[in-house]
Amino acid sequence: MIARIMSASQYSATPVPAMVLIGVGHYAAHCAVCHGAPGVPKGDIGRGLYPPPPDLAKTAALYNPAELFWIVKHGIKMTGMPAWSDHSDEELWATVAFVEKLPGMSEQDYEALVIASMAHGGHHHADTIHDDPTQPNSDHTLSR
Repeated sequence: MIARIMSASQYSATPVPAMVLIGVGHYAAHCAVCHGAPGVPKGDIGRGLYPPPPDLAKTAALYNPAELFWIVKHGIKMTGMPAWSDHSDEELWATVAFVEKLPGMSEQDYEALVIASMAHGGHHHADTIHDDPTQPNSDHTLSR
């Protein structure tokens, strides 16, 4: 399992903007309801869970990227944190890239990222990230 996580060499400590846009789309669609987001309170589901989902803007820095990836991919037993193993590793790494940007993010920054993600096709659930604007299907989004 660790070998799989660490072999995801496409992830870097300085994520490309395309990864963050993909990650914010996934986060807005699947995570914000429980964890909240800058300017977005936890939804009814998140407020009703025990143990309560953490505010990732405060707790994400406690984990390294590989640990965040593992949590997102496999979930956390005995909590409301589901496994997102039905999503591609690329999308999950993109979500990690976004979560790492949460600490210190303003409401305006979050809103701008969500709007930019929507302008680039919104939430994706696919296999690859294209980051070369000169290539077909490379609009900095995920595609099958």
